[in-house]
Amino acid sequence: MRKEVLIAVVAGSLLGLTIAFGIWRANVALSPKSTAQAPTSTPPQTQVNGLTIAQPNDFEVITENPMDLTGITSLGYLVVVSGEDEDYFLRPSEDGAFSAEVELIEGANQIIVWAFDEGGNSVEKRLTLALSTEFAKVVSSPTPTSEDSQEATDSVREKVQEKVSAARSSPKFVMGSITDKQENTLEVKTQSGEIAQVSASDELTTIIKIDKTKREVKYTDVAIGDFILAMGFQNGNGVLDARRVLISQPLEPTTRRVILGKITDVQKTQIGVESLNGQENLTFSDNKNLSVYLESEGEIEEIDFADLEAEQKVAVIGDTQEEKFVARSILVLPQ
Repeated sequence: MRKEVLIAVVAGSLLGLTIAFGIWRANVALSPKSTAQAPTSTPPQTQVNGLTIAQPNDFEVITENPMDLTGITSLGYLVVVSGEDEDYFLRPSEDGAFSAEVELIEGANQIIVWAFDEGGNSVEKRLTLALSTEFAKVVSSPTPTSEDSQEATDSVREKVQEKVSAARSSPKFVMGSITDKQENTLEVKTQSGEIAQVSASDELTTIIKIDKTKREVKYTDVAIGDFILAMGFQNGNGVLDARRVLISQPLEPTTRRVILGKITDVQKTQIGVESLNGQENLTFSDNKNLSVYLESEGEIEEIDFADLEAEQKVAVIGDTQEEKFVARSILVLPQ
């Protein structure tokens, strides 16, 4: 499995982020005490104390790969982005802005973003996204309009079309198990336990079943108990008007996490790491899926596990396998 690690040193403010956050910076201070809300006219943002994701939005359908992920943080030492297959290490700019091109896999993606200060303290934000390059055809398909109509009617139509275009520019998805099925409506219990309504039909919805193969099926083939990822546009009643539905296995919550620490012990095939905040002492073993990198003067190079040394400062990304934290990416940071 190929691993790519990106070191991004942002020299100045990013124009796009400046626009997205201009109003927000004037009203919200990045501190735990802040309770101000962003004005309704600003773009949707995903925020936790000290970390804001400008784009993409949670539960958004992505139609291009790689996607642009942008944000801002008050913890300006290191930002780590972990995707399904790739990990990215970013250096925020002086004003806390960061961005990365993140590779996604087809279907559901669990993306985690962490921001660290120099003491190893961190905040995190998790995003659930859906990648469908086929869905791009739905987003870009034009809506017919009448050329010959009265001025008042044109004005109303134009406003309606603006709302439709805005909705189409931000497709959403619902993911979960089907609990009820009607003629053209599905009731879906999401993984958070909420009940969502999805409208679907053979005329407007492409339904793909994924098991050992991938094949298109009919609405009649959809059954109660199926786990689906339905992509479409939400109407005013909160019902998702599905244009593409994937039937697949349930998505298991990711156990990926990152630790920022210092190497305390080095053996031939394993290292001991103590977190900088002193809360964890972990042991990591070399494995076939592990990639090790060294950052030096803003550049990065791949090194061997045997090159790791005691007292080095490292960022380790991994996940829990059989109750053991297994590393998949290690970055040696400048001292």
